[in-house]
Amino acid sequence: MLIIKKKWFLIVSLSLILGCIFSYVQVGRKGDPAQAMESLILGSSYNELIQVAGKPDYLTDGTEGPERSFRKSKNQLISGCVKEAWYQSLLKLPSKFSFCFDADGKLLYKYHWSSW
Repeated sequence: MLIIKKKWFLIVSLSLILGCIFSYVQVGRKGDPAQAMESLILGSSYNELIQVAGKPDYLTDGTEGPERSFRKSKNQLISGCVKEAWYQSLLKLPSKFSFCFDADGKLLYKYHWSSW
């Protein structure tokens, strides 16, 4: 009986800890890149992206792929993209949102990358 109580206590404790971590991550992000993906149209400004999605996790010059430090192939490059804003999944799963902007700060292309 004591072993069952210890296992139950461990399961409940781990669930609470994971719930707290998830809540902290949710509250910590200001904005929603998934909503930006749906609502922003091509030609939107970089500032509009920030208003909807918040500050990106990182920026590139449009030549790096979803895995940082790995260059895109020629057929993956977006013509005219000079700034690419990347947002990682809140749980850091292999999922990212990308928004490519031209030299005038206008949205050229957007996509959701996932390795699943």
